[in-house]
Amino acid sequence: MASVGTHIKRLRAAKRMTQEELAEQLHVTRQTVSAWETGKALPDVEMLERIAAALDADVTEVIYGAKSAPDLAALKREWTQRGIGWGLWLAILYYVLFCCGVWGSWTRGLSYQFSNKDYRVMEEALPGSWSIDVNPREVYNGAEPVIYKDDTGCRITVSNINWDEESGTWKIWFRAEGVRHFYNPWRGVLVTGCGGENHESGYYRTDKFANLTVAIDGESHTADLIGGGIYDRNGLYFGYVLFPGTTGHPAELPEQMTLTLTGLLRLSARFDRR
Repeated sequence: MASVGTHIKRLRAAKRMTQEELAEQLHVTRQTVSAWETGKALPDVEMLERIAAALDADVTEVIYGAKSAPDLAALKREWTQRGIGWGLWLAILYYVLFCCGVWGSWTRGLSYQFSNKDYRVMEEALPGSWSIDVNPREVYNGAEPVIYKDDTGCRITVSNINWDEESGTWKIWFRAEGVRHFYNPWRGVLVTGCGGENHESGYYRTDKFANLTVAIDGESHTADLIGGGIYDRNGLYFGYVLFPGTTGHPAELPEQMTLTLTGLLRLSARFDRR
């Protein structure tokens, strides 16, 4: 209560009221108001209510200097409720990101989906065949012609031709690029020539692969599959033995050949935790 006088003086000054004017409203003398403000006297409870009314303030503001004493219990309840709410949202976010495959799909793409037990991989053999005329020497030097492309964004390119000294053969490699949409991280699709050793999960295992026919100067043969594997987050490579070589020099590669892939596989991944 020792600070009541200070609060009266502050509230009176805020109202631009003199001690005489306040005293007149309260029907007391100016000296009484001065005694309150200097702490030499204290108003009783009834007078506190009259002072508060004259100064357009709450009684608690006259006594404590604030309109109301803080309700610590209410504040504690409010912050507890906020904490529970934020905790619930964080738990939901954690579950969606880390327990439903979203984070793994965003960061690791199809390589995560096709090798995770929580994803079901469905296999579909595409009817028809896809052909392309290529210059093997250009591919050897870095050209990557497209042999397959669809409206989902999947495509297959002729990625590389290289000489294998150990087997004395030329080999050709294809790169299959799949799609995992940002807006639907629970699904992914890849069109490829083979499944690849790393593309096996609890729901998917296959020994099927696409046949490659190589035609050179009117003569054709079926190439032997080498195999394949994941090369990055959204793709897979697969290769075939092209034909025997002698020196490994690109000059012994023909200037033109026709490649035909038959029996491509469409692999569709879908989150399906059981």
